[in-house]
Amino acid sequence: MKEKLIAAILTTSRFSEDNRPMLERMSIDTLSNVLDIETKYVEQQINDQLALA
Repeated sequence: MKEKLIAAILTTSRFSEDNRPMLERMSIDTLSNVLDIETKYVEQQINDQLALA
């Protein structure tokens, strides 16, 4: 479960592979919260781009 959350965060957010050690130290709850925040960030970026189009 934890590895899937980390993989999702690394593919859908501003985090890079360099951040993996930090992510691996986080709890599953924290990783879930990070993924939620990063998903909302990406959604906002998309909405901003659509508004400019």
